[in-house]
Amino acid sequence: MRGIKTLSRCPAPCIVLGMKRSIAVLAACLSAGAFLRAETYPTAGGDIATATGWGGTMPASTAAVDFPDGVYTASQDAEFGSIQLDSGATFDFTATPGRKITLNASSSSAQVFNHGVSGGANGTTLILKGGTWDMPAGGDIYFGYSSGRNPRANRTILLSDGVCITNVANLYASNSEFGNLLRFTGGSSIFCSGKFYASHGSARDVRVEILDGSTVQALRFGTDEQPTQGGGNSITVAGAGSSLTATATGPKQPSVVGTHLDGHALYVTNGAALSVANGYMALGTCWSYSATVDRASHR
Repeated sequence: MRGIKTLSRCPAPCIVLGMKRSIAVLAACLSAGAFLRAETYPTAGGDIATATGWGGTMPASTAAVDFPDGVYTASQDAEFGSIQLDSGATFDFTATPGRKITLNASSSSAQVFNHGVSGGANGTTLILKGGTWDMPAGGDIYFGYSSGRNPRANRTILLSDGVCITNVANLYASNSEFGNLLRFTGGSSIFCSGKFYASHGSARDVRVEILDGSTVQALRFGTDEQPTQGGGNSITVAGAGSSLTATATGPKQPSVVGTHLDGHALYVTNGAALSVANGYMALGTCWSYSATVDRASHR
């Protein structure tokens, strides 16, 4: 691959102390992505797009919402502010593949979709099947979220049946969690205006798998982001029609495999494609890394 070069946020808890500082500290909390109290769906499973399902009144289109572990459908399009999951859940829109859920978080610093916002149990599973999830105002997705002082492990996130996630700012498969798996199958896709990273914070042993004709496009991608934290993360792109694309064009915004610590890897195999703008991808700066690329292109 021409042009490949080798290069040698987890917010703190927000505590308001005193009335004089309350407004300033609250603003700082919100800008750091602090979680707002969510309205919780009243049953474990149901139709998320009707007032009946919500017990009589739909949440506002700006409300943060949570869902107990169950299977959810949507009989019509719906809008919320953000989704803040304490546990796993399944959102199955395969019966209505044109279904669209809009998350209207109002700024690019907002976390519009989180799995595990209060820590919760280890090993929870989030499944998105079919339909479209749109974040028109941008915002970040953390598919596995724990604080550094209370990490969780082995979450599974499965995106299948052509589900499309679009207009995301940044997506992380894990924040300060260990052993998470994010898997795309069935022609699923995600489009990020910013970063697509396996890990953020002290996350390690995180796997991302882009399979079965699925597509990820972002400004840049990487196995790890935070300095001196995390290790053993991997991104695998496999199968005909599967692709990973980075659109950043300058050397100051490279896609990265193995920024910090050791054991990171990128695999592009079995007819999958890697596309990096200007052919610029950084490998190394950690103790060990690997990159196996069968098919690559640059623009």
